[in-house]
Amino acid sequence: MKNTDATEFKQKPKTYEYRVWDSSITLSQSELESSFGKGRQENRTDIYLPPTGNYLPKFRGQSRLELKEKLDIVDGIESWERSVSADFPISEAELARFQKCIPDLGLSPESFRDAQSALSFLRERLNLLPIKKSRTLYEIEIRGEIGAEIELTAISVNNKNYQTLAIECSDHQSASNLAAELNLHRSENMSYADWIRKQAG
Repeated sequence: MKNTDATEFKQKPKTYEYRVWDSSITLSQSELESSFGKGRQENRTDIYLPPTGNYLPKFRGQSRLELKEKLDIVDGIESWERSVSADFPISEAELARFQKCIPDLGLSPESFRDAQSALSFLRERLNLLPIKKSRTLYEIEIRGEIGAEIELTAISVNNKNYQTLAIECSDHQSASNLAAELNLHRSENMSYADWIRKQAG
């Protein structure tokens, strides 16, 4: 596997993921760059809704609606499916899929006519969590195409700072191989959903 200069990792609806946090991270940014080349920088703030069941809902960059669902975990690797990933205005079909994670709120096209209206509607009913992220992304070529991404991210939540290292791959075997290469298997695989629940106590 090697780093590639492709402009962006084309995320497929289903990905295989492994994520570790803070003291569990054993590799520095310089070590990652030595193995995979210079990463791509990205800064944004995502706003997360409370995770429910296997769902992880959020506003990506405060404007793009996204819903991921954990499907399974095999040999420590979690598989996730992105069922909603849409800019506003969103369709009624996308809104119906998003509502699966919060069925009791009675979402309507009017309340979700744009990002600010949707966030205002949700803030009145849920405890939303803004997470400021500064990410370095390393795109990995597998069998001639972009098949994986390594992400080293510094985050800020409620004036506290954390760090997370994660991989996202297009197939389970590649995820398992990359997790082993980065020594991730030595630590617990903890998704954003589980981490947010842990912070909430």
